[in-house]
Amino acid sequence: MSQKQGGLMMKIIRAGALMAAFCLFSACGDASKGQLQMPEKLDPALNAVVSEAWPKVKKACVGLDRYAKGLKVVGVQNNNTIDVLVSVPDSGSGVPDRYMSSGQTCYLSIARDGRSLTVAKEGCKALCLDRSIAADEALSRSDFNTRL
Repeated sequence: MSQKQGGLMMKIIRAGALMAAFCLFSACGDASKGQLQMPEKLDPALNAVVSEAWPKVKKACVGLDRYAKGLKVVGVQNNNTIDVLVSVPDSGSGVPDRYMSSGQTCYLSIARDGRSLTVAKEGCKALCLDRSIAADEALSRSDFNTRL
């Protein structure tokens, strides 16, 4: 392969990777198929961390995929952590009432290095884990933390 062909191949690979990252967080996915959509306009630094961490977040928070049709990502905030805000509507989300997450905005806090996730609100922890949190469970008194 010539140097010119090699350079062209690298450009094509980079363009494909950028398109894949863009589609992961924009309108390329079909929300009707149950995919949570990220806001289209994200700061490039935030986008890099979130695009790398998001598949791992969804793996750690199995409820996000299960109830994705009824959820909406309403923002990404740049705080001490990178917070992905997921809105759970008052009704019609499909999330079980016993999770007590209806009407809440869940903050999925991704560490700035993208290596850990924290979920604080009780209803959001239940949604994330797709199970009720028992009152006598240690998780009912602490944040859900996991490595990504």
